Amino acid sequence: MGTGWYQLGVRALDGSTVLEFEVVSPVGVGEVFVIAGQSNSANFVDPVQVPNDDRVNAVDLDNLVWVPALDPQPNADGRGGSPWPEFGDLLAAQADVPVGTLSVGVCGTSVDQ
Repeated sequence: MGTGWYQLGVRALDGSTVLEFEVVSPVGVGEVFVIAGQSNSANFVDPVQVPNDDRVNAVDLDNLVWVPALDPQPNADGRGGSPWPEFGDLLAAQADVPVGTLSVGVCGTSVDQ
């Protein structure tokens, strides 16, 4: 199995009888990055960006779902932009894989933290 978008099928069987069958789609197999740090990682950058590639997504921890990685990134504390949509577009194009981010940056974090 390579990288890309897939469907995940799950069956519950009783012997050879299918009791339940569910499909989840799309399921991405690619790269995932956890992003921590200061204001540049926490939505305090201009301009606000939107990824051009639908393979660039972010984890929304409040709802436990993947969402398009448009600014402001979910979970980080700022309301501005970030470099992550452009980063995701560039990596998705170069590696030809889905890219997921989880931004947990907090403005004011010191460098030694």
